[in-house]
Formats: sequence, C-alpha cells, structure tokens
Amino acid sequence: MRKMNLMKGLLTIMLVAVCTFGLNAQENLEGANPRMEYEYSVSTKTTMFRDSIGAMSVNIANRYVFTERFSLGVQISPTFFTYYSDKPNEYYTKDNDLFLPIMLSFRYDIVPKGKMSPYFSVNFGTGILFSEADKWVLHGGAYVGLNFFRRDLFSLFVEFGLDYGVLGVYTPLKIGFRL
Repeated sequence: MRKMNLMKGLLTIMLVAVCTFGLNAQENLEGANPRMEYEYSVSTKTTMFRDSIGAMSVNIANRYVFTERFSLGVQISPTFFTYYSDKPNEYYTKDNDLFLPIMLSFRYDIVPKGKMSPYFSVNFGTGILFSEADKWVLHGGAYVGLNFFRRDLFSLFVEFGLDYGVLGVYTPLKIGFRL
C-alpha cells in the first residue's frame, strides 16, 4: 500500500511539473533554438497480453530536429505496473512496480507540413525496475501517430504502438503535446 501511494505521489508531481513547464515553455521558445523539440505525453492504462498486468506511463522526450522529417533524441518514460502476485502461503495480492527506462528516441514525419501529419517513431534503451530485487532490463517500442492542431511551435498528437518491457508486450495509447 505504501508503495502504491508513493507511485501515485510521483505520478502527480510529474504531471504537475510537465503541465507547468509545457504551458510556460511555448512563451520561452521564441528565443530558443528552433532545432530542438520537446514532447510530453501520458499513456493511458493498458493491459498486457495474456496477463492481468496494467501499465500506465508519463513520457518526456527531447529531440534534435535534423530535417523537417527526421528527429533523434532521448526519452524517459516512468511506467507504473499493477499486477496480482502469487506469494508462497498467501492468496493473490495486488502489487505495484515502477519501471524507469531511458531510451534513444527516433521520429520520422511522413507529411511534415500538413495540418494533420502522420508519423512513426521507434524507441530503444534500458531501464531499472524498482521492486524487491532492482534490476536493469532492455525496453523498446514502435509507434504510429498523428500530429494535429499544428502551430509554429506547438502541436497535439495521439499515437498507438507496441512496447516491449520487463513484464512483456503491451499496447499503449499515448496522448500529448509537442513544442
């Protein structure tokens, strides 16, 4: 229970920080390097294949835009897992874990200047699973997405994909904004 409250508190702090920075960042970007891209999104709760494991994440990416179609950078995606564990001499108990991957993030815009711009992205890296036995594991994902409500320094997006993580494969739906 204490672990779950800690995770909820971390998620709340991160969401407040992301929203606060995101609202102020657009004003501050006018004098900044236009070749940098900042992305913030939330992955809705999803269930992993063949298991009763729920996953939800906050995603923060910082990419360098090499061309109008190609960008490359780093992404951090704290992911919260909820699952039922079978402990010896006990009934199934609800358990929670925090997974913190740091990944190389690649994005390619198919129609870069359209009002609605489809794209695909790939992330690959490693992360630490905070549980009884902390361990480093590989993490990766492939996504297709759509930018909409595009402005000079702002766009909203939605993306769907497959993530492979420490506990298996899951299908996150991400909703966010890009500066």
